[in-house]
Amino acid sequence: MKDYTFPIPAALIGDQLRDELGAEKVWIDGDLLFIRGDFTEAEAVAGIKAHIPAEIVPPTPAERLFAATGLTVAEYKALGL
Repeated sequence: MKDYTFPIPAALIGDQLRDELGAEKVWIDGDLLFIRGDFTEAEAVAGIKAHIPAEIVPPTPAERLFAATGLTVAEYKALGL
């Protein structure tokens, strides 16, 4: 059984992480995330990364315009825009 220590990710679901890794315990102490279990550090890192949501990239003005009008890029080009 090993304890691994990591910086706390911005978004993390500890109970789900514990269940997926088969960890004995997942806890936060101060500004560190601790994980105890029978797995490698690489497996723990992969489990944490799987729980960090992908960065949300806001749509561009063109994408918002296409979405608002319901037209496709091809349709805009056909209109000469």
